[in-house]
Amino acid sequence: MNFFDIGTSELILIFIIALIVVGPRRLLEMAQGLGKIMNDLRKMSQEFTTEMSQELSAPAKEDERLIAKDQEPTTKHHLTKDHPINDN
Repeated sequence: MNFFDIGTSELILIFIIALIVVGPRRLLEMAQGLGKIMNDLRKMSQEFTTEMSQELSAPAKEDERLIAKDQEPTTKHHLTKDHPINDN
């Protein structure tokens, strides 16, 4: 397992040193806090990505709507007595 080019043995050593320096209770609190921060960052990243993709796709959707509107059949005007055809 390589985590930022740190092997398993190095991670275990860092964990043991942190356990000795900080203590088990405080280490657990720090890990929980770090987990919450990572979760919040992940949610913010997802929301940002979703908003950006919606904003970037909005002009394309507008173009599609305009194209579809242009392709609609035009209404035919029926001739009545009030509008005679001039054959001139």
